[in-house]
Amino acid sequence: MIQAGSAMLAASAALTGGCGATGESDPERRRAAERPSATPTVPEPLPGERARLEGRWRVTVTVHGSDELLARVRWRIRPDCRQGACGGTIVSSSSAELSLEEATSEGDYVAETDFSGPCGEEGEEPVAEYGFDVHRTDHLTVTDSVDTRRGPVATELSGYSKTEATAVEGVDPRCQDGTTYEDIRAVRLDRPDRG
Repeated sequence: MIQAGSAMLAASAALTGGCGATGESDPERRRAAERPSATPTVPEPLPGERARLEGRWRVTVTVHGSDELLARVRWRIRPDCRQGACGGTIVSSSSAELSLEEATSEGDYVAETDFSGPCGEEGEEPVAEYGFDVHRTDHLTVTDSVDTRRGPVATELSGYSKTEATAVEGVDPRCQDGTTYEDIRAVRLDRPDRG
């Protein structure tokens, strides 16, 4: 049986950072991400008005509950509105684009995407190039912000990514469904305009 964790780690790294933390295959990292763990939670949102997301960000993705690095990536966040908190688009340095929405339940913001992922062991030829339908949800909470004349603007984010892979029916019986979690930390690189 081929568990979804291997494919999801590769697909998630491709989505966030292009080739993972170092671009090399690491069986221990893969096993750590596939181990069952408690569902992650996001920090409580800051009190007061929701902070706006915009600008350039440095993002670190780790195996949930550890410091095991999966990817480093840069994001550019383009809000849909001229001022205040709103949804928008995240453009990753891997060229992936994620739709960003204000969260209604967990955290401040949610980014979601769907894609097809390979089924196979990392470093080996996939048994099915499009063996999984993958749904990824990033839950993000503003953990620090600065006040500007236009309202609060986020400078730090914390949260997690939930990646769910469903084996495509009839592709290969060795491909098995699975879910992985990754922790996300992000720091704004450019200074918000306080004017």
